[in-house]
Amino acid sequence: MKKIIFSIVLVLLILVSVKPLFAGEKETPTENWVYFTQSSEMTCYYFYPIEMYDENNYKVFVKYIYTEKGKATVIKNRKKKKLSVKEYTDFEYGIDAYLINIPKKGYTILTYTDYSSTGKILDESKDMLNKLDDPSKIKWIAVSTNAFMNKLFKTAVEPKITQ
Repeated sequence: MKKIIFSIVLVLLILVSVKPLFAGEKETPTENWVYFTQSSEMTCYYFYPIEMYDENNYKVFVKYIYTEKGKATVIKNRKKKKLSVKEYTDFEYGIDAYLINIPKKGYTILTYTDYSSTGKILDESKDMLNKLDDPSKIKWIAVSTNAFMNKLFKTAVEPKITQ
């Protein structure tokens, strides 16, 4: 049941966050997408409000808007993994869903979706949602081992815990 509800929420969030782009306008995040970091390759936003999945976990959606350098890196990595880059000439942004475990200070990725500048889905994976069927099979990655996730945890999740 949680898997179905999560899937419905994910679809609704994606539909709300992906607006058609008009006449060369760049997409700007809505007020629900909160900036939390950037690099030479991307600007990152998390979706607010962050929701509790269960007593130990929060679901966090992250939107990555890529620079030209970031797009080139994503395409290079896809080629290394022998994944198609055929439609990636118009690649613009990605949205990932993470599950963050508070007691373990760990995270796992649940879904990812790559989009073109027109909002067309270029690639997606929801296979990781199967992890939710048996939480004992989830491989938690320590938040502290990843500077990006550490920033997300401190910016988005820790304030939620202390409320």
